[in-house]
Amino acid sequence: MGSCFGFRLVWRVSSGPARGLGVVAMKVVHPSPTEEAGCCEAIRIDRGARMNVHKNARTTPISRELMVRRVEAGQPRAAVATAFGVSERTVSKWLARWRAGGREALQDRSSAPKRRRGLTVERIAAIEALRRRRMTSPPIAAALGIPISTVTLVLRRLGLRQIAAAQGPLPPKRNP
Repeated sequence: MGSCFGFRLVWRVSSGPARGLGVVAMKVVHPSPTEEAGCCEAIRIDRGARMNVHKNARTTPISRELMVRRVEAGQPRAAVATAFGVSERTVSKWLARWRAGGREALQDRSSAPKRRRGLTVERIAAIEALRRRRMTSPPIAAALGIPISTVTLVLRRLGLRQIAAAQGPLPPKRNP
């Protein structure tokens, strides 16, 4: 009789032809390391170094290193590419990264842009100045060579979307 993952395995002895293992539920075991469940030895995984491999990934850092080592051992790139299910160009790419940066170069990279182009302070000031001259978004965009959507976004952020807002408060009406 043994206990693992919240179930107790018992050998059911019966006089009939139905003999075998039966499972008797003991309690619900919530996900936790297996050593806490009293089952078996757990493998320690550094959660910080763990990567999120998506379902379409052909390679992982470990397989990339294996790929590179096979090429450096003398196997042809085409044969290695076929064995790993990737193109020869992909094998060459990982080999070049390996030679440039070693094991760290084989890690996954972020696909996020390295930088985001934004409007300079001078451009934003120019949009504001033209709006205060009562120009609408299309002429401002044409004058500065910026998309209309960008001009509209900047005007909205500045609170100048309406031309009346660009004029400022009107003087009070007084009877003479």
